[in-house]
Amino acid sequence: MTEFDWGLNPGAEAWLRAQVLSFLDRNVFARTLATQIEQGTSTDFFDWMDHMVIPSERLDASALSRIGFRETTLQTDKRKAYSVEGTTLFPVVMGEEDTVDLVIKPEDLDAFKRTLVLGSRTEGISPPHIAAWSSTRTVVTCFARWSGGGRTVFR
Repeated sequence: MTEFDWGLNPGAEAWLRAQVLSFLDRNVFARTLATQIEQGTSTDFFDWMDHMVIPSERLDASALSRIGFRETTLQTDKRKAYSVEGTTLFPVVMGEEDTVDLVIKPEDLDAFKRTLVLGSRTEGISPPHIAAWSSTRTVVTCFARWSGGGRTVFR
């Protein structure tokens, strides 16, 4: 049963939570969405995270290493990523643009849109995800975890 005995890493978790809180401070849509998720599901918004993209100039590889992150390379597009092995903490991907992207993956994107993000104008685009941009160079992206449907962009 040790395969499901995920370890704890308080330093890495505290750093990730600080990044999410900083993001929520700068993106009103994300802050509203986080509140809706927490109130509507009784779950921590942090637990909905899939990954976060942070500009490379804002990441310090040696500092991340000291708190438990290890560098990896994404197989999809060869970008560098930092993750904590043996935990359920989400990875941080090194971005090339000066934009922070917080990515969540609900299991059912259509149900997610209907229940948590009412009132937003959406446009269907492929592949499946939702994105909401902010003037503070922050982006919220939601990819459908199990869907083959379209992508949704919030305006």
